[in-house]
Amino acid sequence: MRWDEAALAAYPHVSDEDLAPVGIPSARGLAPSLHLNLADGYLRQGRHQESRQHLEAATGALPALGDDAYGELVRDGLAGVAERLHAAKDAPGPPAAV
Repeated sequence: MRWDEAALAAYPHVSDEDLAPVGIPSARGLAPSLHLNLADGYLRQGRHQESRQHLEAATGALPALGDDAYGELVRDGLAGVAERLHAAKDAPGPPAAV
């Protein structure tokens, strides 16, 4: 999680020119994946509110993705996290302390 948090914190400082040498056309296309990774990690930790926030941020950033295999991979990942988050919301929690 620390790496994912650090990557998202560094994201605003990455320019298109930084990524051009490795064939990535736009830094904007990184945002959905960065938020997806955090949404998934927070969900695995049971931090549902944080997961939901990053799921929403990733969804809002989807227009930056192309209609290609990478975009499909990220969209499928978001759908999976959304499904798991919804299931976790409906799952019974730990028993209340008496």
